[in-house]
Amino acid sequence: MAVEVYALDGLDKLAANLSVQLPTEPNVARRTAMARLGRLDPGQVDPEQLDALQRAASGLLKAAEYGIDRYPAVVFDGYAVVYGVTDLDEAFRHFETRQGRALR
Repeated sequence: MAVEVYALDGLDKLAANLSVQLPTEPNVARRTAMARLGRLDPGQVDPEQLDALQRAASGLLKAAEYGIDRYPAVVFDGYAVVYGVTDLDEAFRHFETRQGRALR
């Protein structure tokens, strides 16, 4: 079984990093934040950080596609969702139980 893991808080972490020590005046803060965003050139960003951001964005798109309304969530076969569990084996057991049969 293929497993894809998405950290949906990656964009929140980026926003938090961009917000560090912003000026209190809203217009100056906006310009400062935009300048920081402008410096996020793929050639200048740590490749691991860029990969994490891309996976977070992909995860948010998938979550919207699947109708995920909270997390953690584990999606099986693109339709069945188990909420509140991060352990894949435990999530799979919940899924099997809900399906009424063992799938392994």
